[in-house]
Amino acid sequence: AFDEQEMFRESTEAKQLKRQFKSVFQNITDVINCVQCQKCRLHAKLHVLGVGTALKILLLPDHHLTTAISRDEIVGLFNTLGKLSESIGLAQKLTTMYWKDYRKQQASEAAEEAARRPASRDPNDVAALDKLRTLCASVRETQTLADDAGLLD
Repeated sequence: AFDEQEMFRESTEAKQLKRQFKSVFQNITDVINCVQCQKCRLHAKLHVLGVGTALKILLLPDHHLTTAISRDEIVGLFNTLGKLSESIGLAQKLTTMYWKDYRKQQASEAAEEAARRPASRDPNDVAALDKLRTLCASVRETQTLADDAGLLD
């Protein structure tokens, strides 16, 4: 696994790791240059610049930061942060939609199962009541988990 602590130590391994990161970013930039769509190329370069700037801020000593970061890099960083924030919001929205669909599907399956099963003439049918209680508890638990996670509107 990748040990991010290694990047912040002053050692030969850290220097080698930083060189590898620079090399990877250069390779990504070279690949982006092969993209035919100008709009896609622009957005890709902007995001790579933003991520590179974030790494630069993390890896440079504090006294070098004021002179080492250009205006373009700051624009790229904020653009990338904006897109990441938007993606997180959309992921939360998709998760909410998933749980709503899941609850509907569970209720539908329970209704279908109840319709297929012959109705019990005995109001004290313990097995049927237990299944119904378990299903209701499962639906409530799913809704509680989604509510606690802040996934429901």
